[in-house]
Amino acid sequence: AGGPKLSITEILTSEDGQDCLRVTLEYTFGAESISLAVSVALASPTCPVAHLPSLPRVGLRMVLPCSFCKMTWLGCGPGETYPDRKAAGDWSIHCKDVDDLGVDYIVPSENGGRADVHWAA
Repeated sequence: AGGPKLSITEILTSEDGQDCLRVTLEYTFGAESISLAVSVALASPTCPVAHLPSLPRVGLRMVLPCSFCKMTWLGCGPGETYPDRKAAGDWSIHCKDVDDLGVDYIVPSENGGRADVHWAA
C-alpha cells in the first residue's frame, strides 16, 4: 500500500575494497506523509566486520523555504526531550518558532530533539 516509492541502496566496503554492508533507504510518499524504512544487511558473509571503519549515521536532512518559520508538533515538549529527559516534557500539541527549536550550547553538539513526535507541521 502507500504511494510512490523511492529506493536507494548503497554498498559499504572494507578498507581493502570488499563489499560488506548493504544499506537500503526506501521512501514512501503518501498524500499527507513521507515514510522512511532503513535496512542494513551483510553484503557478503566473508566480510571482515571487525575491521570495518565506523558504521555510518543514518538520518534525513530537509531544507525548507524561509517562509516555514513556525513548527507545530504532537509529542513531547516544549523544550528538548531526548530519551534521557523526556519524562520532564509534556506530551501535547506544541508550537514554536523554528529559530527557537535549537539550543546554543557552549560546546556545539546535537540539539533541538523532540521525543515521541507523532506528527509535525
